[in-house]
Amino acid sequence: MVYHYEGTLNKIDHAVVLFSYPAGAFGKKKALRVFLCSDTSLSDETILDYYAHRWSIAVFFRSHKRYMGLNAFMVRAAKAIDRLLLVLALAHFLFSSGLGRILPFCCGLRLCRSSLGAF
Repeated sequence: MVYHYEGTLNKIDHAVVLFSYPAGAFGKKKALRVFLCSDTSLSDETILDYYAHRWSIAVFFRSHKRYMGLNAFMVRAAKAIDRLLLVLALAHFLFSSGLGRILPFCCGLRLCRSSLGAF
């Protein structure tokens, strides 16, 4: 079930708010999912598709920041986000494939840390 709302929310003039329950879970506690999108030209399916892709990106950033000890590092400015993205992408490449073999990011990082600890 999807409920579609267009109206004014706080400081956003127009937004789409989607309320969704998984199949067979209507009314169950903690089953409600709410999605907010400021681009009212997008269809409901497109918004949900974007959120599905956005989730994997958010998980990527959170796990890489955690592994690299940057949990408390918060960025808001576009330039800072670009720099963080570059650092995380380069670190991912280095620790995943820059060691002469393909490894999961966390394993490559652990290997480098243990090698540096030997000096």
